[in-house]
Amino acid sequence: MEFENLREYFPGDSVRKIDWKTTAKQHKVFIKNFREERDVNALFIFDISESFSFGSREKTKLDTCKEVFYMLASAASSNGFRI
Repeated sequence: MEFENLREYFPGDSVRKIDWKTTAKQHKVFIKNFREERDVNALFIFDISESFSFGSREKTKLDTCKEVFYMLASAASSNGFRI
């Protein structure tokens, strides 16, 4: 967790986030915001042996696996994961 900023308290904010030192100095209630640093990697491994060439003439298991990979990689990438 890394400190991001201070902001004034709004009703409904968690009392646990109050920065008491700043609140005492400023005579207003302030909230400390933190940013969670995520260092997450996504690793995709596929077994592309002969069994993956099985399927219909239009689409093999490998083709379906590629489609699933592209969807998962796109979702992971949009959520900040390294691919």
